[in-house]
Amino acid sequence: MRLRDSRTIGLIVPDNTNPYFAEVARGIEEACFRAGYTLFLCNSDQSLDKEAAQARVLYDKRVDGVLIFNASDASIATVQWLLQREVPVVIVERRLSARGVDCVISNNRDGVRQAMRYLAGLGHRRVACLLRAADVSHYAERLAAYRACVAELGLVQDPALIRIGVTSHADGQWAAGELLSSKDPPSALFCFSDTIALGALRGAVLAGRKVPEDVAIVGFGNIAMSGFTEPPLTTVALAVGSMAVRFLLQRIKSPADRLKRARIRVIPTRLVVRESSAGATPRRVAVAIRT
Repeated sequence: MRLRDSRTIGLIVPDNTNPYFAEVARGIEEACFRAGYTLFLCNSDQSLDKEAAQARVLYDKRVDGVLIFNASDASIATVQWLLQREVPVVIVERRLSARGVDCVISNNRDGVRQAMRYLAGLGHRRVACLLRAADVSHYAERLAAYRACVAELGLVQDPALIRIGVTSHADGQWAAGELLSSKDPPSALFCFSDTIALGALRGAVLAGRKVPEDVAIVGFGNIAMSGFTEPPLTTVALAVGSMAVRFLLQRIKSPADRLKRARIRVIPTRLVVRESSAGATPRRVAVAIRT
């Protein structure tokens, strides 16, 4: 097995203009630098074709290993292409089954449980969730946990409260506005990314709702900006970057171990409570009970 030794690592993210990926990339770059490696950053733009093209570029640059926030679960073809060329790969924030490929993921289910139990404890019964996709592993885990919590906590089960295909600030603004202008609006919005939540904050304002007096909003990611919104955003904090780098360096430095059984490391999540969430008002509780 040939050992590449360029002291470089590749990182493929869906979109480095997304504040979450930008901040994670910054943390990964710092961890690489401390270990004596330089980081090459590439965007997949959620495209499998572009993701594969970026993998080929990184291979041509002779990187020692690649970290991937894969575009979808179908990214296995790109991962296998790299493995066939003896390039170690670690998947970040996704689950992907491939021999010798480690996955470092947040405890998405527990993060959702923390947020949902917190909202239920405040009296919220109609809790909407907004997410990008249900066919990517980490979003699927969050959605499954949301549905389980709705049933477990006795909250209102309404398919109209689940909005899939919400990807950007603009989407979050639109989805929040539509939900809050409906006949039976939710008393809380649980956004499965802080990017969506930032848009939802604006959407609530445009719908004439006050946060948190009229609607509570919770995000996922704890990006730096979330502490400086108005009001500051309650969100689920994630921390996967340094462990992903550690796993990749172990694979890089031990070529004989690269085809050994894959490891999955689940990183704890933490609910950060700020001013965007508060208890359900009597008016909102009454709306929820009528449903």
